Amino acid sequence: MGDISTNVYDNTASMDGECFIKAREALNVSKNKNRYYNRELNSKKNNIYFNAEEISFENEFMKKASMFSEVAFTTSCEKEYDLSINKVINTIIENNEVLKDKITDKQLEIIELYEEFGSYNNIIKQRSEISKADISQKLNVSNYFVINNNNFIIENLIASYCRMRKGS
Repeated sequence: MGDISTNVYDNTASMDGECFIKAREALNVSKNKNRYYNRELNSKKNNIYFNAEEISFENEFMKKASMFSEVAFTTSCEKEYDLSINKVINTIIENNEVLKDKITDKQLEIIELYEEFGSYNNIIKQRSEISKADISQKLNVSNYFVINNNNFIIENLIASYCRMRKGS
């Protein structure tokens, strides 16, 4: 994620900017499956990496705190660790990728039916051989709702990141 430093053209080869550099770096991080040397990702299952200028939660808090006459906060972290919105986004993405990797073919079939028909009852109307209990069990064991909630949080964190970059 980043700026484009040239005009926008149909041919991306004619464009340049931070977004292209960050995209190439993200691809290299995702392709590097040797997790001993790859400090950005912890799982071999992860193929997605959010790469952008780091935005620290602490720094953002301090910017907002300057509008108050008095603010105090403490931290109990023993070692220096600057938590950034980028690290949170990438951690949630990585956790989702690990969860998705564990989904079985039968669970995936139920997930696809649920997404197509929108409810347990609608699935049963179309596929009478499938029970409500089976649908519920497969969706829950696959962590379908956890993954969807994580996706929602990721989308909102990226939107927040964009607002922080713009300074609003």
